[in-house]
Amino acid sequence: MVTVIRNWRRLIKRSFTRLRRDSLLLLMLLVLVTALCIGAPVHAQTISISNLHYGNISTANSTKIIQGDFDVSFTVSYSGTGTSEYLAAGIIISPWNILAVGYLESSAPESCREVSTTMPGSSLEEYPAACSFQLKDDQGVENLTFHVVQNLLSLLMRGQAIEGNRSYVAKAILVHYSSTCSNDLCIDADSGQQGAFSITESTSSLDVGINFFPVDSVKERQNLSFMIDGIRYVTTQGDDLSVPVVSGEHTVDVASMYPLGEGVRAVFMKWEDNFSNSTRQLVAQRFEDIKLVANYKIQYYLNLTSPVGTVKGEGWYDADSTALPSVNPSQFRTPNILGLFGARITFAYWNGDANVPASGAVVMDKPHSLQAVWQTNVSTTYLSAGVLAGFILILSISLAGRRPDHRKAEPS
Repeated sequence: MVTVIRNWRRLIKRSFTRLRRDSLLLLMLLVLVTALCIGAPVHAQTISISNLHYGNISTANSTKIIQGDFDVSFTVSYSGTGTSEYLAAGIIISPWNILAVGYLESSAPESCREVSTTMPGSSLEEYPAACSFQLKDDQGVENLTFHVVQNLLSLLMRGQAIEGNRSYVAKAILVHYSSTCSNDLCIDADSGQQGAFSITESTSSLDVGINFFPVDSVKERQNLSFMIDGIRYVTTQGDDLSVPVVSGEHTVDVASMYPLGEGVRAVFMKWEDNFSNSTRQLVAQRFEDIKLVANYKIQYYLNLTSPVGTVKGEGWYDADSTALPSVNPSQFRTPNILGLFGARITFAYWNGDANVPASGAVVMDKPHSLQAVWQTNVSTTYLSAGVLAGFILILSISLAGRRPDHRKAEPS
């Protein structure tokens, strides 16, 4: 810590000449770090921070795994100030108590200004996530959003990378210039370190994608969820979702089946690297990016109904496969008196969203719903009736020919 303070004091002296050429730009690096190192005498002026937001999450007291850049926004309220004072605000990294690298994304209603600086022992210019501006009123609020660039942290502390977990805090102070104060900066009010939130260093990214086959079988893109280490994520069919992860073991779990609407589903086949289980473990190495793609086949449902008999072939089919629906038995005797003479009802064809012959096939290019159509066959009934009528006629004639003659003989 002593070395860090000494370096900041050297930077203060080196930067002071530049500040005097433009008094409107009180370098945030001076005032914030000075407040950290030497403390802040408190006067009638007050300053505070509220509405701290990390990214899109309305909280600051939680640990997040993150890779690369992120945003921090907050509101600074101040009062009891004068026009000779400046407001300075920014993001500080703990436990090193140094300004984060980044830039100011927005400020309102005033225009907060940022300045680049050269780190001690380096010719590289840094852009801290900090800014300052001269106050116009004795009270007010300022809304600030800073963009923190994590991959430039190695430029800090003389090129030594800051690795591992770290915390970020928001800080704002009120200052004015006077040769009577330490380092020519008088700190009038200090918000303190507000809303510490922790970042777990991400060392690699895990890309997960979900593909359907056939590719064009589902017309509307689907939002599909999966799990990494018990945390649910959502990606879009055909797209990859990149999730930052730390080194070590991780569990990825995709669904064995995704329902995609009435009569449509996607069934897990295998991962693109031929791993066959929908749940898998992997080990992420430092600075190694991993890409996984889960392949799914589309299936459609064939719905079959019939007023009689038992339908066969109803169920799920792979897209573009062929189904052979049937009914058993395919013929029945009619339940009325005509059935006694051989009348039958026969399965004729399938009707519905497709016309399929009785012994035909249906291509499962979409969900299908078919109803069995039956027809009455009376041809055997008429034949049986004709045969019976002929038999009765022949029998009648035969009986008539055998009738005895009972007439008496006439006398001669």
